Amino acid sequence: MLLFGISLVQENIFTADFDWTRIFHRYLFSQALYVLVTLELTNRLFKRYYPQKKILELTFGILGLIVFFILFRYFLEEWLYKLIFGKGNYINATFTYYFRDNILYAINYITLGFLVFLFDNNWQIQQRLWELQVRNKDAELKFLKSQVNPHFLFNTLNNVYTLVYEKSDKAPEAYLKMTELTRYMLYEKEDLVPITEEIDHLKNYINLQQLRFEKEIALDLIFELGKDIPLIPPYTLITLAENIFKHGEVSDFKNKAIISIKESDNQLTINTANKIKKQLKDEQGGVGLANIRTRIALLFPNKHTFKTKIEGDLFHLEIRLNLQD
Repeated sequence: MLLFGISLVQENIFTADFDWTRIFHRYLFSQALYVLVTLELTNRLFKRYYPQKKILELTFGILGLIVFFILFRYFLEEWLYKLIFGKGNYINATFTYYFRDNILYAINYITLGFLVFLFDNNWQIQQRLWELQVRNKDAELKFLKSQVNPHFLFNTLNNVYTLVYEKSDKAPEAYLKMTELTRYMLYEKEDLVPITEEIDHLKNYINLQQLRFEKEIALDLIFELGKDIPLIPPYTLITLAENIFKHGEVSDFKNKAIISIKESDNQLTINTANKIKKQLKDEQGGVGLANIRTRIALLFPNKHTFKTKIEGDLFHLEIRLNLQD
């Protein structure tokens, strides 16, 4: 726009006497050179002094840039061009007149350079903020995952210990299942994993819990998945199941606990329902559902819902994840 736009408007390309040579003249190249140099120097000047609010240095720097612009343009168009082409841009103009005539011209390009600096500076600030948010998000996710691991391992080891203490024949099988689950909890580093992988470990966890009970547990699993494999935060389904075993009733076949996972129209819905135990909950509480809620909020911002409600002695939980990019 600076090099061609004004000239095109002034020439009016639709007139009969339009002449391209009046637009693509030799001074176009000198203009491109002193404009680009001025913009770059202005950008560097403001980067050095503007963030530190060094007004005095900035003021002298701008004055120096004005002088530089005038002298640089004079060198190109009034000395170099005269040497090469035998003619400069100004005709019979004194240096004093040339200097005064170019002050405003220099200020225009310095102002433009300042605007370029503001845009670039704002862009870099936004980039740093975005990188900081990503790092904070990663750090928080790692912290949340580290919360789940000891919590899960403590409860699982307690279960296996009980079987060993009772000298149960189920203890070796429980140990093997615990080993597989522990490997998953300790070495899974991804923020999102295929839901099929989570379902496999969920079944393994439920089988491990089943070993604690003499009778079959009252828990139904419902899976309705399409061809695409959704990704969810690791340990999500295990934590939901653990919440049921810890705070729910899994021996009442009239009110079976349910874990339902359904996918349709690029939306994944996870539902759980269980009867609440009559005895008081332990004071430890745990990280459980709050941990899942926070991780989902970090990984699916504005693309999820997380709802819980109690109806009588039944606890319901629903998680909806929008799978669209």
